[in-house]
Amino acid sequence: MTTCMSGPTAVPPAAGIAAPGRNGSGQIRVGDVDRAVPFTAADPTVRTQVDEAYRTKYGRYRSNYVRPMISDTVAETTLQLQPTIS
Repeated sequence: MTTCMSGPTAVPPAAGIAAPGRNGSGQIRVGDVDRAVPFTAADPTVRTQVDEAYRTKYGRYRSNYVRPMISDTVAETTLQLQPTIS
């Protein structure tokens, strides 16, 4: 599963992920590869795992840094990329 955060901790457009359109699709660019990808709501059953991954990666920073990343608002706007092989 690949997630893309939107909302308060959104990935900036320069990072290569375009905001999803109204049709649930967008563009992702990695190096020279540019692909259209569908976005869906992230599976809510993996929230605990995602939150723990953020705590593990960023736990050495102050809690006010991690807390916004794992807030309900961010969880509600987390998207799952559904890349296709072409």
